[in-house]
Amino acid sequence: MSNNIIHVKDEENFFKRDLNKWLFQPSLFAELSVKKFTFSATAARVNRFSSLTSIYPGYVFSALNINAYQSPIEEAAFTRAGSRVAYKNLLHNIDANWGYSYTHNNSNIMLSRQIADNGQQVSTAILQNNSGAAHTLFLNFSKYMKKAATNLVTGYSYTRSTTMNLLNNNLFTAINHNQNASLKLENSSLSWLIAGYTIAYGYSKRIDRGTNNLTHTLSQEPS
Repeated sequence: MSNNIIHVKDEENFFKRDLNKWLFQPSLFAELSVKKFTFSATAARVNRFSSLTSIYPGYVFSALNINAYQSPIEEAAFTRAGSRVAYKNLLHNIDANWGYSYTHNNSNIMLSRQIADNGQQVSTAILQNNSGAAHTLFLNFSKYMKKAATNLVTGYSYTRSTTMNLLNNNLFTAINHNQNASLKLENSSLSWLIAGYTIAYGYSKRIDRGTNNLTHTLSQEPS
């Protein structure tokens, strides 16, 4: 159990916000090992409130943009659950793990954006139900090849998330697909030098209001 107390008062602007809540934030973790495999599962419920720096009367100007937070204190709840399977084979120098995680969030505050023809953006926090969810799959694999004195590490992850948006008084849900893959090689044939090379690829797709926005990234880094 935890007690959360927030008190904000600005007499000059007749602004006052108060919150006093007791919260129960349970969490669960379980793990089971069977030979070379380890199975684990987690679940938790977490609450979050507005930070003091985001509770203020009036407007804040940043270049052309204007921000305002005059709504009640945000109360957000996050429900998280996930599972993971790990495999370790010391004889063959193999280490792998894969799993899945789910997050659902719900808040009483939504950020409303108004974009003018000149590009000016006015963001206002309003009292409105705001929810979203994310599903993530991941896979990691590594193997040390003793004869070649080389370590290979590779990974992949995929996330599908949904968010609610309010733009120019139009409420819509955006769906985001993100994929990331990476490969890393490290060679230690020389006792005084470890040579490495990393390549990573990222793909993201955002779907909202009938349009698709695609982004591809590719990075390489010798070391």
